[in-house]
Amino acid sequence: EFTVLRDAELNVHAGVFIARGAVISVHERVDIERDALVAEYVCIHDNNHRRSDPDRAIAEQGFDAAPIVIGEGSWIGAHAIILKGVTLGPNCVVGAGAVVTRSFPSHSTLVGVPARGRP
Repeated sequence: EFTVLRDAELNVHAGVFIARGAVISVHERVDIERDALVAEYVCIHDNNHRRSDPDRAIAEQGFDAAPIVIGEGSWIGAHAIILKGVTLGPNCVVGAGAVVTRSFPSHSTLVGVPARGRP
C-alpha cells in the first residue's frame, strides 16, 4: 500500500523488491535504492503526526516529515518499521520487527526496538 501526497516523491530504483503487505507513506521523499529488498509487512513512514498543542486533537495538528533513504542492496526484514529522517547506507540489514528511528552507516546490521547496530 503506497500513499504519496501531491508534490511528494517515492523513488524506487532498478532491482528493488517490495513484498506483499508493505506500507509506504510519503509526505516528502522516500528513496529505495537499487537492489534493496523490502520484506512482508514492512512500514516506511517519512512523516509523523505533530502533537505540540496539548489542547488540540492530534488529528488537527498536521504532520512533520523528513526524507528517508534505504541504501543500495539493503534488506529490510519482515514487520520492520523505518521512521522519518532515517538514512541507511548501502548493504544494511534490518532485522525482523526492528524499529529504525535514526540513521546508520553502510553494512550495519540493525535489531531491536529502537534498532541498535550489531557487528
